[in-house]
Amino acid sequence: MATMDRSPLTSSSGAAHSGAGMGNMSSSVQDFVSGVSEQAGELKHRSEKYLQDGWAKTCDYVRANPGKTILFSAAAGLVIGGLLLRRR
Repeated sequence: MATMDRSPLTSSSGAAHSGAGMGNMSSSVQDFVSGVSEQAGELKHRSEKYLQDGWAKTCDYVRANPGKTILFSAAAGLVIGGLLLRRR
């Protein structure tokens, strides 16, 4: 009794079947990449808006409270400078 070789490399129907599978796989990979790209674009847009809003609020606070801002900045500078000098 003869045995049939079912290797996809030697079977013509196997080659056709694997070719269709590759087409489906590349289509699903393209769909995945497209979805990830859309999500990345949305995340980029939201993060840019968040940073712009934060920067605008910071500028408004500095304009409204210049004295507090200068005192806080000076205190932060003294603390950081003291920490750096202690390390030496």
